[in-house]
Amino acid sequence: KVKKLSSLCCVVGGISEMENVDDRNDSSISDDRNASEQTWIQWFCELRGNELFCAVDEAFIQDSFNLTGLSSQFSYYEKAIDILLDAEDDDESCWDEDVTTMVAAEAEVLYGMIHSRFIITPRGLYLMYRKYMNGAFGTCPRVGCDGIYVLPAGATDVMNSIPVRFYCPGCNELYLPLSKRYEAIDGAYFGTTFPHLFFLTYPDLLLNACRSVQKYVPKIFGFRINSKAYEIAAEANQKEKEFKKKYKISY
Repeated sequence: KVKKLSSLCCVVGGISEMENVDDRNDSSISDDRNASEQTWIQWFCELRGNELFCAVDEAFIQDSFNLTGLSSQFSYYEKAIDILLDAEDDDESCWDEDVTTMVAAEAEVLYGMIHSRFIITPRGLYLMYRKYMNGAFGTCPRVGCDGIYVLPAGATDVMNSIPVRFYCPGCNELYLPLSKRYEAIDGAYFGTTFPHLFFLTYPDLLLNACRSVQKYVPKIFGFRINSKAYEIAAEANQKEKEFKKKYKISY
């Protein structure tokens, strides 16, 4: 009986092990399928440092009206568009390494420029709203803002001018990125309009942020400093300098 039971356990164990192997194989196949089905846009947005971007809808890119004025700024515009939309290019196999590198670089820049247009549409604003509510963009570094969520913004709409900044709705200031991985992201990929249109679309977020802001009040021995105190002090210092100069006082 013991031998029979032992044999049965071996058989069951063998079947169980085979099932585990099959499960691992199925999981591996599933992962491979997911990787192969991932679009270029999904891949780009998941890159380290690109967490600030949302996934632009392919339908938005396919509408040529939304891309007005962009084609003249790129040498490989059509090829870059094909990359964004995962369209097969029959000539791709003929590209040399330099062309492949240039097309890939232009595709990323083109996506950033399209992104700046997409995020001021109702759909784009909503996608950025979801990221904002999850704290994807971080919080304001100012102590008085007490962890208010910030938005990526551009200090200018001109490309290759200023890297991305972060706008705080509480103190109404722009801040440098706290992480170095955002230093290479162009601020024009978000633009100057986006953060303010965002809070006009979702005004409660701005109002709640403003309510939680704590303004720092300068005090001396517990008393507030009058707003004109510094002007009065500057005038007094100037008179003292003139007096010392007139009577040649060196101390």
